[in-house]
Amino acid sequence: MGDWQTFEGHRARVTEDMVIAEPNGHMHPSQIRWLLDEVIWPVIAEYGLAYVLLDARNGTPADSESRRLISRWVRTHPGQTLFAVYGASRTASAIGMLLVNAIRLLSGRQIQLRMFEQSKEAQDWLLAQRERRKHQQPFEL
Repeated sequence: MGDWQTFEGHRARVTEDMVIAEPNGHMHPSQIRWLLDEVIWPVIAEYGLAYVLLDARNGTPADSESRRLISRWVRTHPGQTLFAVYGASRTASAIGMLLVNAIRLLSGRQIQLRMFEQSKEAQDWLLAQRERRKHQQPFEL
């Protein structure tokens, strides 16, 4: 397992093609850029895809500027990240999945993200998707 990297109170750990991210409070755009460009991008550069396990228990919803930054990054790196988010409130999870599904339907873009209540189910799903990729099967989104 990789060592924890920290940036202004947030932390992440990389183990091969898996990134574990733990926001602590609100992530400002500079902190999101750190996670995307300095943690996730090197994994993509080496493996072609990053499996991201995001612990949302201590985070806060992204503000509009942060959402634009994330959206732009996902658009410029299509299919290169698979996100499993856990620990968000049921309301936040439901709203998040409604938005993701609306974007999928309206834009035709395949946003590779699923929301879970518990860490174990999120991690198990990511590992199952890794196996699907090894067998050249589509992800179960």
